Amino acid sequence: MKGVQSEVIAMLDRIDHATAFPVEFQSNASPREIRLASDLIDQGYLDGGHAEDESGVPIAVAVTGITLSGRQFLEDLMEQRFKRSASGKLVACLKYLGVFVLGIIGTLFTQWAAKRMGLN
Repeated sequence: MKGVQSEVIAMLDRIDHATAFPVEFQSNASPREIRLASDLIDQGYLDGGHAEDESGVPIAVAVTGITLSGRQFLEDLMEQRFKRSASGKLVACLKYLGVFVLGIIGTLFTQWAAKRMGLN
């Protein structure tokens, strides 16, 4: 079973790339998907509306678009997922290694330049 974060990313990405609106979640969708779309509307990440049964459970959702905050939220979630991935960890490690190497090169260059100018 996918994690909630993956489901949210998939849904927001799907809506962000949709070409026809409204995107509807009803009998063709799982109750979990309907609830997620409903929650994303209630949180202000998606535009649209939802119908509820007599006990207040969402039974159908019509999404008319993704909001600016929804796009930002999607971007943040994707960045978090990348940072936790193996390639994200490798990139972070390479950044630290690059800073370390540049520090050594800078120090060596400074010492070399000082020696060439007779300051050492």
